[in-house]
Amino acid sequence: MFTTPVKIINADFDIKEIEKSLKKNLHKADIVGIESRDDYYYKVNFDFANISEKLIEYSKSFLTELGMNDELEIDVWGNYYPGICVCGKHNHLRRNVVLSGILYVKPDSGITRFFDPMAEWHDQFGYWNIRKGINEYSPIPNVLILFPPYLVHDVVMLSNRERITVAFDVKAK
Repeated sequence: MFTTPVKIINADFDIKEIEKSLKKNLHKADIVGIESRDDYYYKVNFDFANISEKLIEYSKSFLTELGMNDELEIDVWGNYYPGICVCGKHNHLRRNVVLSGILYVKPDSGITRFFDPMAEWHDQFGYWNIRKGINEYSPIPNVLILFPPYLVHDVVMLSNRERITVAFDVKAK
């Protein structure tokens, strides 16, 4: 009870095709790392419809294990980082988001770090409980990781190799 549910799945996407399509459609991606969302400076013409249904199916299975059977929709975006950079600490707490995920397409660089939401807290006597609170995941191509939207995470890349992922938020309708 009250543990943070995270699921790692060996997926069966055509990641070579996803990589090819994303690289073809991410403009100026060789200059900086970018996300393909509408609210960012760069437009992407990549249509995620061909993988969205499959991402929802993987997500439904996990959400069913957690006791949720709501009707779902998905918000999907691509991430491209050409070399050394950091994607700072963040979570995906947005309206109606019930699950977040990352599909590792070409994760040749970097680790994803997840931060335990209970790592620091006061007990009723004012004492601090401090645990390490960081779980580092070295990604593997075609692996899908699902996690709750409140789970804070970041990416640290320490090499000049590129990193391509597809990230998504599953929302209850």
